[in-house]
Amino acid sequence: MFYVGEASIKRLKKQIQNHRADQTEHDSWLK
Repeated sequence: MFYVGEASIKRLKKQIQNHRADQTEHDSWLK
């Protein structure tokens, strides 16, 4: 159970990082 939860958290963090990277590229593109 704990292992599955840990894996989900890691995947979620990666998704957040990717989203932030996309936002940064979008913001720089607007500028």
